[in-house]
Amino acid sequence: VVLVGDEPFYARFGFRRALAKGLDFPPPTDPDRVLALELEPGSMAQARGSVVSWNCRGMVDSCGATGLFKEPDAIVDGRHAGD
Repeated sequence: VVLVGDEPFYARFGFRRALAKGLDFPPPTDPDRVLALELEPGSMAQARGSVVSWNCRGMVDSCGATGLFKEPDAIVDGRHAGD
C-alpha cells in the first residue's frame, strides 16, 4: 500500500518512507512524503519505477506518460475491436 502523507503520523500504522524509495511520483509530490506499507513482508523490495496518474494512461502529450495501461481503440459488444 502506497500513500503520500506525513511519516510521523502514518508510522503508527506501519507506513515507512524507506519502503517507497524506489518509486518516483510526479511533481509537485514531495518525495519525502511517499510512504509504503507491506501487507506481505518483502513485497516492496522490488518495487521500482515511475507512478503515473490513472487519467494519463496512454496520453503522452498531456501527461508525459509512456503509454502504460493504454486502453483499446474501441470496444464493440463488450470485446476489443479486432478480437
